[in-house]
Amino acid sequence: MFAPYLPAPATTGGRIRIHRLSRALAELGELELFAVAAPAELEQETARSALEPYAAHHVAVARFPALPAWRWPARVRNAAPPLLSAAFRRAHGQRRFDVLVAEHCQAAALALGAPDVPLVVDEHNVESEYVAERDRARGPLGYWKQREVALLEAWEQRIWRTASEVVCVSESDAERVQRVRERAPALIPNGVELSSVPFRLPSARTGFEVLFVGSMSHPPNVAAARFLAGEVLPLVRRDEPRARLVLCGMNPNREVLALSGESVEVTGFVESVAPYLERAAVYANPLRFGAGTSLKVLEALASGLPLISTAVGVRGFGLSAPGAYREAEGAADFAREILGAFRDRGSFDASAARGRELAAGYDWEQLALRFAKLVQSLARGAAR
Repeated sequence: MFAPYLPAPATTGGRIRIHRLSRALAELGELELFAVAAPAELEQETARSALEPYAAHHVAVARFPALPAWRWPARVRNAAPPLLSAAFRRAHGQRRFDVLVAEHCQAAALALGAPDVPLVVDEHNVESEYVAERDRARGPLGYWKQREVALLEAWEQRIWRTASEVVCVSESDAERVQRVRERAPALIPNGVELSSVPFRLPSARTGFEVLFVGSMSHPPNVAAARFLAGEVLPLVRRDEPRARLVLCGMNPNREVLALSGESVEVTGFVESVAPYLERAAVYANPLRFGAGTSLKVLEALASGLPLISTAVGVRGFGLSAPGAYREAEGAADFAREILGAFRDRGSFDASAARGRELAAGYDWEQLALRFAKLVQSLARGAAR
């Protein structure tokens, strides 16, 4: 397995997905990891324990790219540092791998050294679309940013065409890949560990906490946190002064830390989001841009929390409003829906029960098993 970042500890959407899929793969065969990481990451106890599914792991720092800057996008260069490429060549030379799995298309750069081995590319999102959308949110795209997006788009299309199998997390991503690949990729969405999320009906909830969960250095989450604290919460507190906003997630940057105050809690890293899901009154999800799908949406649905979200925030799960969630786009819309969830909690009970049932269809155990069987079938086919 190749990964452009260390999939440990499993605290972000990408890391959770890789960790879940790896556990299932390790049940069917011997799994080795080749990943890029920061030097300090392996020193964390949580990281070491999360690496248990791997029979061996090889980690390198993306400091000296092996691929030429003029030809390959930065994401691809960073995913294939020379030390990691050399480690893969040595391991493959000692005992031939049966199948290769690349998490994200950029990590597939390491597989170029073994073109005769089946390759599965697990696309967490369409990377070029995500990078372009993220950069546009920061301002007009200059020449170098446009060039980077174009290089990345060319790279991912090359990988989609040549991979033995491509896996997507949403139907919209799958349609994009199919236009290039000319045959349908496998669809294995993101999931939720249902047993770790306690269910509580809205009518049984007390308090006035508005919850938002995510990595608080990730640009879309930072923008969402600023929007909730600066535009939505003042409107809510005008009618309900007991309202509080909880921004729950690791690595809050300076912008997010500056939001902390009497009515805004910034938690930083937490061992589990379950207590926050259980005590909140409503989940607000004002994401404006992103790619793939958001695991936090499934956790909110599984917990029974009333979910208020932009359409972008619930992308990829086929949710309809107002049955599964309440749609809001502007600050006034969010404030109105949040106040409604405070005032008439029982009216959300039916949709909460449906949300739990929907989340049960995305159980990680079943999704990861599907992925593992797909990989196993390719390995067996190559062995015949």
